[in-house]
Amino acid sequence: MVNNHTTLPAISNKTLVLAMLLATACHYLLPLLHVPSPTITAPHDDFVGHSDSAVMKQKDKKPGKTASSSYSPIATLKLPPFPPELDYDVFDTSQVIPRLFISRMPALDEHDTQRRKQQFIQVMLPLILKANDEILDDKQAIALALRSGNDDVLAAFAKKYRLPETQESAEQRDRSLQIRVQPIPVDIALAQAAVESGWGQSRFTREGNALFGQWVWDISEGIKPAQASNSRAAVRSFPDLLSSVRSYMTNLNTHYAYEAFRKRRSELLLSGKTSVSGLQLIPFLSRYAETGSEYVTTLEKMITQNDFDRLASRQLSSEG
Repeated sequence: MVNNHTTLPAISNKTLVLAMLLATACHYLLPLLHVPSPTITAPHDDFVGHSDSAVMKQKDKKPGKTASSSYSPIATLKLPPFPPELDYDVFDTSQVIPRLFISRMPALDEHDTQRRKQQFIQVMLPLILKANDEILDDKQAIALALRSGNDDVLAAFAKKYRLPETQESAEQRDRSLQIRVQPIPVDIALAQAAVESGWGQSRFTREGNALFGQWVWDISEGIKPAQASNSRAAVRSFPDLLSSVRSYMTNLNTHYAYEAFRKRRSELLLSGKTSVSGLQLIPFLSRYAETGSEYVTTLEKMITQNDFDRLASRQLSSEG
């Protein structure tokens, strides 16, 4: 007689107890970390956020809408200590913003959420202001070239800011440069960095200095998410944090998806405003993420709840 019942291997009581203890520990310990994971969303034809120009050249390579970022909130990579020179009051206008542009995200406070957010802003603010100052330097050089009629300089900046080489006249090129070469509002940059990097806690930020979730289609240039729906999709990595900020600003200032963003910024500046509030431009960033209007609402809340708009006029300390 054939026995159709399969005998399962016995599991000891000790093994069951250990498994239950491990599950219980994960259930209670992970929420105590208070570390939000960033939402990483892969681009497709109608989604051009989280991306630079390299993404749009690969329209035939379309990953799914969501690339799950299933990684531990606290990376095992040893992080550098938080530099005491960055422990300044970001909202106190009597205190200068130090010219300290650290290359990697340091170890932020793991136990105090508010302190961790404060440290993140202390790290990010000098980087954002530095990148914006570089854009202002470009803007001044373009203005000088326009006054002197230096077409070679203007052509070089047209290439840097990714203007079409053959489709625009010199007059159109010069006008486009004036629209594109403008700083990114500090509150927008801070809000997107906080959302995309999980306040500096994501694996992509810790291991690849990736602050804004930009995608590439070459694994050698980035970090592959744990469950990416496309084998070639990766979150672009950078040699340092400042390079990530520069790339993000170039993305907003050049990508066609943000043309309306740039146009509205130009209109506000031409109306006589010396600076533009991020809240005025946030609605034009809906294409940065697949969630669209929901993403815009998230950024608006990030700015208002953390008073990022109060940092719009902050400047780096004088050199020397």
